Amino acid sequence: AFLDVSLASDGKVLDGAVFSTSAAPTVDAGVANKKYVDDEITAAHVSARCKAWVTHNSAGVIQGSGFNITSTVQNDTGDYTVTWDTDFADTNYAVSITSHTATDEGTFCSIKTKAVGSVRYTVTNRAGSNVDFACDVMAFGDQ
Repeated sequence: AFLDVSLASDGKVLDGAVFSTSAAPTVDAGVANKKYVDDEITAAHVSARCKAWVTHNSAGVIQGSGFNITSTVQNDTGDYTVTWDTDFADTNYAVSITSHTATDEGTFCSIKTKAVGSVRYTVTNRAGSNVDFACDVMAFGDQ
Protein backbone atom coordinates (compact mmCIF):
# COMPACT_ATOMS: atom_id res chain seq x y z
CA ALA A 1 0.00 0.00 0.00
CA PHE A 2 1.13 3.53 -0.74
CA LEU A 3 -0.01 7.02 0.15
CA ASP A 4 -0.34 9.54 -2.65
CA VAL A 5 0.20 13.04 -1.22
CA SER A 6 -0.22 16.19 -3.32
CA LEU A 7 1.75 19.23 -2.24
CA ALA A 8 1.28 22.91 -3.02
CA SER A 9 4.17 24.89 -4.47
CA ASP A 10 5.08 26.02 -0.94
CA GLY A 11 5.46 22.38 0.17
CA LYS A 12 2.28 22.23 2.27
CA VAL A 13 -0.11 19.29 1.89
CA LEU A 14 -3.18 20.30 -0.12
CA ASP A 15 -6.63 19.91 1.51
CA GLY A 16 -8.11 16.49 0.67
CA ALA A 17 -4.96 15.48 -1.19
CA VAL A 18 -3.89 12.35 0.70
CA PHE A 19 -5.08 9.05 -0.78
CA SER A 20 -4.26 5.39 -0.21
CA THR A 21 -3.38 3.49 -3.37
CA SER A 22 -2.10 0.04 -4.29
CA ALA A 23 -0.27 1.41 -7.33
CA ALA A 24 3.49 1.69 -6.92
CA PRO A 25 4.90 5.16 -7.51
CA THR A 26 6.38 5.88 -10.89
CA VAL A 27 9.09 8.32 -11.78
CA ASP A 28 7.50 11.30 -13.48
CA ALA A 29 9.51 14.49 -13.78
CA GLY A 30 6.31 16.35 -14.69
CA VAL A 31 4.80 15.65 -11.28
CA ALA A 32 7.25 17.46 -9.02
CA ASN A 33 4.68 18.05 -6.29
CA LYS A 34 3.80 14.38 -5.68
CA LYS A 35 5.43 12.24 -3.03
CA TYR A 36 4.79 8.63 -2.13
CA VAL A 37 5.03 6.88 1.19
CA ASP A 38 5.09 3.08 1.22
CA ASP A 39 4.41 0.36 3.77
CA GLU A 40 6.57 1.99 6.44
CA ILE A 41 3.43 3.45 7.97
CA THR A 42 2.95 1.44 11.15
CA ALA A 43 -0.05 0.67 13.30
CA ALA A 44 1.25 3.21 15.82
CA HIS A 45 0.99 5.97 13.23
CA VAL A 46 -2.56 4.95 12.34
CA SER A 47 -3.77 4.74 15.96
CA ALA A 48 -2.23 8.12 16.81
CA ARG A 49 -4.24 10.09 14.27
CA CYS A 50 -7.35 12.09 15.10
CA LYS A 51 -10.37 9.76 14.95
CA ALA A 52 -13.10 12.42 15.09
CA TRP A 53 -13.32 16.21 14.96
CA VAL A 54 -15.94 18.90 14.67
CA THR A 55 -16.48 22.63 15.01
CA HIS A 56 -19.91 23.75 16.24
CA ASN A 57 -21.39 27.18 16.86
CA SER A 58 -22.72 28.42 20.21
CA ALA A 59 -26.09 26.74 19.51
CA GLY A 60 -24.37 23.38 18.92
CA VAL A 61 -24.87 23.43 15.14
CA ILE A 62 -22.05 21.76 13.16
CA GLN A 63 -19.99 24.25 11.14
CA GLY A 64 -18.45 22.73 8.00
CA SER A 65 -18.28 18.98 7.64
CA GLY A 66 -16.47 17.54 10.65
CA PHE A 67 -15.20 13.95 10.59
CA ASN A 68 -16.74 10.81 12.14
CA ILE A 69 -19.52 12.86 13.76
CA THR A 70 -23.19 11.84 13.89
CA SER A 71 -24.44 14.96 15.67
CA THR A 72 -23.80 17.79 18.09
CA VAL A 73 -26.52 18.86 20.51
CA GLN A 74 -26.84 21.78 22.89
CA ASN A 75 -28.42 20.24 26.01
CA ASP A 76 -28.63 23.49 27.97
CA THR A 77 -26.67 26.75 28.30
CA GLY A 78 -23.00 25.88 27.76
CA ASP A 79 -23.76 22.14 27.86
CA TYR A 80 -23.08 20.12 24.69
CA THR A 81 -23.01 16.49 23.51
CA VAL A 82 -21.07 15.26 20.48
CA THR A 83 -22.00 11.81 19.17
CA TRP A 84 -19.38 9.84 17.22
CA ASP A 85 -20.31 8.07 13.99
CA THR A 86 -17.98 5.15 14.87
CA ASP A 87 -17.82 4.28 18.57
CA PHE A 88 -14.51 4.11 20.41
CA ALA A 89 -13.32 0.72 21.72
CA ASP A 90 -13.68 1.93 25.32
CA THR A 91 -13.84 5.18 27.28
CA ASN A 92 -10.05 5.48 27.52
CA TYR A 93 -9.83 7.80 24.51
CA ALA A 94 -8.60 11.38 24.72
CA VAL A 95 -10.75 14.41 23.93
CA SER A 96 -9.53 17.96 23.37
CA ILE A 97 -12.10 20.76 23.50
CA THR A 98 -11.44 24.44 22.91
CA SER A 99 -13.93 27.30 22.89
CA HIS A 100 -13.97 30.34 20.62
CA THR A 101 -14.36 33.69 22.32
CA ALA A 102 -14.39 37.10 20.71
CA THR A 103 -13.60 38.74 24.03
CA ASP A 104 -11.08 38.22 26.82
CA GLU A 105 -13.74 36.47 28.86
CA GLY A 106 -11.76 33.29 29.44
CA THR A 107 -13.64 30.02 29.27
CA PHE A 108 -13.07 26.50 30.52
CA CYS A 109 -14.22 23.30 28.81
CA SER A 110 -14.89 20.34 31.12
CA ILE A 111 -15.95 16.81 30.24
CA LYS A 112 -19.09 15.77 32.16
CA THR A 113 -19.46 12.24 30.77
CA LYS A 114 -17.53 10.20 28.24
CA ALA A 115 -19.16 7.13 26.65
CA VAL A 116 -17.85 4.99 23.78
CA GLY A 117 -20.34 6.70 21.45
CA SER A 118 -20.32 10.29 22.70
CA VAL A 119 -18.85 12.95 24.93
CA ARG A 120 -20.80 15.52 26.97
CA TYR A 121 -19.05 18.67 28.15
CA THR A 122 -19.68 22.11 29.55
CA VAL A 123 -18.20 25.50 28.79
CA THR A 124 -17.96 27.85 31.79
CA ASN A 125 -16.67 31.37 32.35
CA ARG A 126 -14.31 32.52 35.11
CA ALA A 127 -17.23 32.97 37.49
CA GLY A 128 -18.20 29.31 37.02
CA SER A 129 -21.38 29.98 35.04
CA ASN A 130 -22.17 27.95 31.94
CA VAL A 131 -21.87 30.04 28.77
CA ASP A 132 -22.66 29.39 25.11
CA PHE A 133 -19.60 29.44 22.85
CA ALA A 134 -18.57 27.84 19.59
CA CYS A 135 -16.17 24.94 20.19
CA ASP A 136 -13.67 22.69 18.43
CA VAL A 137 -13.72 19.05 19.57
CA MET A 138 -11.10 16.43 18.65
CA ALA A 139 -10.88 12.80 19.80
CA PHE A 140 -7.99 10.32 19.72
CA GLY A 141 -8.04 6.61 20.62
CA ASP A 142 -8.84 3.07 19.51
CA GLN A 143 -12.09 2.43 17.68
